[in-house]
Amino acid sequence: QRQLQVLQAMQVQQQQAHADELQELKHLLHECEERGESQAMEANIAATQAKQTHQELKKRLDDAKEVEFVQQQQQEAHTDQIQALKSRLQENEDQLKKEAA
Repeated sequence: QRQLQVLQAMQVQQQQAHADELQELKHLLHECEERGESQAMEANIAATQAKQTHQELKKRLDDAKEVEFVQQQQQEAHTDQIQALKSRLQENEDQLKKEAA
């Protein structure tokens, strides 16, 4: 009789220990799931920010290329104007030499 009570008490203790361990594991699993969700959200936010940064940098690069193109066009136009003015100046000098001769 006494041995049976001791065995039953040990069985109850063992069941309680298993129940406690199961509860702790469930709690840890829940924490891990929450951390995983949190990390996934953080990764998603980081990816979105990286995409936005990439788009902003691409726009800046496109703008810089456009500015460079416009500057190149202006430089070519100025070079053409300078050449035209030099040519007219040479013509005027030649005309003055003819008239002076």
